[in-house]
Amino acid sequence: MAEFVEQNPSVTFEFIASERFLDLMKGEADIAIRISGNISDERLIARKVGRTQWTYYASRSYVEKNGAPDKFSDDMEPHRLILLSHVSTKRSNVLRCVSADDARMAIRTGQGVGALTVFDGDRDPELIRCFDPPEGADLSVWLVTSPEARKRDEVRRFTAFAADKISQSLKAAMD
Repeated sequence: MAEFVEQNPSVTFEFIASERFLDLMKGEADIAIRISGNISDERLIARKVGRTQWTYYASRSYVEKNGAPDKFSDDMEPHRLILLSHVSTKRSNVLRCVSADDARMAIRTGQGVGALTVFDGDRDPELIRCFDPPEGADLSVWLVTSPEARKRDEVRRFTAFAADKISQSLKAAMD
């Protein structure tokens, strides 16, 4: 972002990190980066800029004290799972978090094991990957905007700039 703003000093950003999808068609945001299997709203302009995977991570202190699960399963007892509050489960040994940042902090502080994208988890030296990404753990990364926002020159310039940068970062993380 800093590089783009340096090249385009009249452009300003407001970052909104949210677990819910902001409604781009209603103008809640001009551009979104979404990590999902697909973009279901056909009215949006979506460009796939890469892919990532998820798997489970734990802090070094958690692993030293409790060990780590060695594979993904619906029941990874006796480990406490750290889950976002909207994720349904029948498990009782769960720590619920409102945001991905809260979940990452709970994992880092040894509260249990939780899922992160490999892009995030592998870059954090405080975390240990419990096991390789399980089957079906692939996620696409999309740069998304509305047709109305796309009409603006700065939105077109930024999406072109960001698509390349995001793609390079994700590719490097997957190698």
